Amino acid sequence: MERKNSKVKEDKNVRVKALEQFRKILMKNPKIKNVQTDDEFLLRFLRTKNFSVPDAMHLLENYLSTHKRFPRLFMDLSADLGDFTGLADATFLYVLPQTDKKGRLVLFCVIKNFNIKQWTLEDFLRYANLAFEYLSLDERSQTNGVVQVVDFREESVGFFTQCTPSRIVEFSKCWQNTFPLCIQEIYFIGLPSYAESCLQIFKIFLGEKLKGVVKVSKNWKEVSKEVGLSIFPKEFGGKTPAAQINKQYKKSLLEAKKEILSVNQMDISLKKTVSFGKTYDIDLDKEIVVNFLKILSD
Repeated sequence: MERKNSKVKEDKNVRVKALEQFRKILMKNPKIKNVQTDDEFLLRFLRTKNFSVPDAMHLLENYLSTHKRFPRLFMDLSADLGDFTGLADATFLYVLPQTDKKGRLVLFCVIKNFNIKQWTLEDFLRYANLAFEYLSLDERSQTNGVVQVVDFREESVGFFTQCTPSRIVEFSKCWQNTFPLCIQEIYFIGLPSYAESCLQIFKIFLGEKLKGVVKVSKNWKEVSKEVGLSIFPKEFGGKTPAAQINKQYKKSLLEAKKEILSVNQMDISLKKTVSFGKTYDIDLDKEIVVNFLKILSD
């Protein structure tokens, strides 16, 4: 069967040969101490990389390495953890139940009630990574791709006060080329003027391909044209109320808990692990704070 956005036909022979080669390479890889080798898990990486075994191997190494380097952001992710209590409702972050008109899954997020006294940027990124882990389980993410839509129109200043350049750089480096899925488009809607510096820093450290998929819009016009509105919550032009979608999404996360947490059992040899926010660059942070205050004073 020919898959959308794929140059290789995925038939039984392609799968069998690629899986056989992949397992042989895994067995000889001295860095990977423990990893799943079942078909379903390995196919996530093979499909994402168009059945190129070397590329799939590289992606798997990135996946395991990033989880180990940033355990606070990537490990022990579960929807029933206390970290996420109330955060899901405040950020409206969930995978929509229906695909868009191009067959792509959509990760939708509305930043509007982010309480910096209650949650940290780490909490938000952990919840976002939980969504990416969930998306990685779906074959459509690996073949048709994923669209991200983030609505900032009701965002207060609070969220971006935690987005220092050091953290933005860290996040851009550890987020891309980590999960076995294809990012097709990223929409930022209503991005505040004081946050544009954050976006520019973020884009600097993205690969050329991802830079091209980032789109900034003041309203939903572009999203409506490319993605459609019917799959979004009722409050954003769709048919199903946001509360109902959110409830179903959290239920789906819990049902996938065992698969998502399976990464905790895998391991790869690294020289060291780091904590998010520790690679501090005082010059970068000072620069953005000065610009941030200048914009607020205008």
